[in-house]
Amino acid sequence: MILNKRFLPDIRVEKEIKELQKKGYRVMILTNLEGFDDENYEIIRLKTLNNLTKIFSILLISRNKMVKEIKKELKLKNISKIDFVHVHDLLWGFLGLKLSKIYKSKLIMDFHENYPAGYIHWLQNIKNPLIKKFKKIFLNYKKLKKYEIEMVKKSSKTILVVEEAKYRFTNIIPDRKFEIISNTENPENWEFSEMKEPIERLVISYIGGIGPHRGIDTVLKGMKYLGKRYELKVIGINKNDPYYNELNKINITSNVTFIEWVPFDKVKNYINNSHICLVPHNKNEHTDTTIPHKLFQYMAMKRPVLVSDVAPLRRIVKETESGMIFQAGNPEDFAKKIREMNNYDKLIRWGENGRRAVEGKYNWKNDAERLINLYKELGN
Repeated sequence: MILNKRFLPDIRVEKEIKELQKKGYRVMILTNLEGFDDENYEIIRLKTLNNLTKIFSILLISRNKMVKEIKKELKLKNISKIDFVHVHDLLWGFLGLKLSKIYKSKLIMDFHENYPAGYIHWLQNIKNPLIKKFKKIFLNYKKLKKYEIEMVKKSSKTILVVEEAKYRFTNIIPDRKFEIISNTENPENWEFSEMKEPIERLVISYIGGIGPHRGIDTVLKGMKYLGKRYELKVIGINKNDPYYNELNKINITSNVTFIEWVPFDKVKNYINNSHICLVPHNKNEHTDTTIPHKLFQYMAMKRPVLVSDVAPLRRIVKETESGMIFQAGNPEDFAKKIREMNNYDKLIRWGENGRRAVEGKYNWKNDAERLINLYKELGN
């Protein structure tokens, strides 16, 4: 597996590796120097898999150096045969393709998100105008889109996280080229406590990153329409994030608390102490074609959700009746839906529906089975 980010941690990658290991696959992870080690994972850390060479890899520069380094590391482990090259996200696709040709391997592309569309929004977080201009020239949406199509065509199989992610390939790539393996959870790993009735305060929580596409701005603006009986907690704030200062300017109410990053095991405590959990994504091509882990984590812990009307969120919450949906980017509609949700019987029913959904259709065991079947199919 070739990773686009640090390792550990990476929830999706960890889950996939564990399932493959259960079936007897030996999995090696090629990643950068960031993250931490664990004896359960065979990790090869490479200097060349850093942020700068991502750009030059796509431009065909320095790729030979990267391949040379990888071949050397594999030789040290007495590995001369690789059955599968599994690339997580888009950027290292060319590298994966070259390795798959050298080792006569099947190439699997695993798109955690719509990278070309996401890149547009990630650029907003770059404050240095020279770096932003450089990235726009060498790694813009148009080039990434062309690169994405090329990699899907050359892959043996491409993994997507939601059905909506396939639409951008309609009439370009055959449907059989794709497999949906979503960001679902194993509910047994998510212990919950029963929700207490919101007598004095109704606690609303958002957990995760705060980038511009995530809709925290809408939530903060919406909180000014709600009284002190409503309390919002935003958990996972990075105060070094350039966007944090902008959110701080929006945060003009006393019923909002920003909480910095907490260990993953403590995240569950915050969810357990919540009455409503949020996925308020702003609507764009990126958010309309991906799904966050947090939705299924909230549902697994029996907490009702309020989500924006981006396509995958709207579809799943409407189908499972696990909460309510507000118009993305509309603070007043957000506040209106929060007030409508402030009913203990409804909160309990939505929470139960969500838990039932992750115990059934939206259970990781179903996605894990699709992953294993994909490997078996390609192996045959």
